[in-house]
Amino acid sequence: MDEREIKSRKILENLSNIGEKLREASEILQSSGISEPRREANSLLALALGKDKIFLIAHPDYELSVDEETLFQSYLQRRASREPLQYIRGTQ
Repeated sequence: MDEREIKSRKILENLSNIGEKLREASEILQSSGISEPRREANSLLALALGKDKIFLIAHPDYELSVDEETLFQSYLQRRASREPLQYIRGTQ
């Protein structure tokens, strides 16, 4: 197994559902001093999935794909670094 396969396997093992991702992201954002971390986590995850927030509420067991997980983690890292949500979205 090469390094790329190992990395892909680790990502797949760490995939989780919407409910778990929102809990984890809220904790990360809270520890980064972001106000309203749960709301921010919802916004980031909805953006990464290309869905609305109602989808997140209605489908807490939805499993994120590798691409969705990667995109969400990127958004989360940017926001935890205090980059404004509008910049991450690309809109004002």
